[in-house]
Amino acid sequence: MVADDINDRITEWIRAYFRLPDDTEIIVDGSKEGHPMGPSEQTAITLYTPSSHDLSFIVRKPTDRVSERDIKRLRWLYLRRRYPFIAPVLRFVGWWFGFAGLYAMTAACPCCGQIGCPVGASGAGVVGGILALVLQNGSTLMNRIKRKS
Repeated sequence: MVADDINDRITEWIRAYFRLPDDTEIIVDGSKEGHPMGPSEQTAITLYTPSSHDLSFIVRKPTDRVSERDIKRLRWLYLRRRYPFIAPVLRFVGWWFGFAGLYAMTAACPCCGQIGCPVGASGAGVVGGILALVLQNGSTLMNRIKRKS
């Protein structure tokens, strides 16, 4: 009886966070896994969707200890796996704005010498973009240069 309540609670969280249609079948199964350090319990969550886009997740906790936070984390991990390009793009944009803003606050226009000039702001944007690119991809570039040498 208690296991059914726990499974129903987990199922409700999954439906809410994954925004699943009502005809999606959700299976929550707790099992013990043999491990060299001793048996450990885990919860397997499988989603069977009508569009045949099935998903499987494993939470390394017993079913009765799975929390709403764990389901939120599954949603985040699913989105990262499905859209892997979003995180690097957002990181680049954040660094770009940060460097451009820092540069714009401390630098003057190279043409007229005034702070806040459009030429200076565009220069700050270019410098910020270059610094963000170097920060995000500099180690990859350096590794390629080292391999060729």
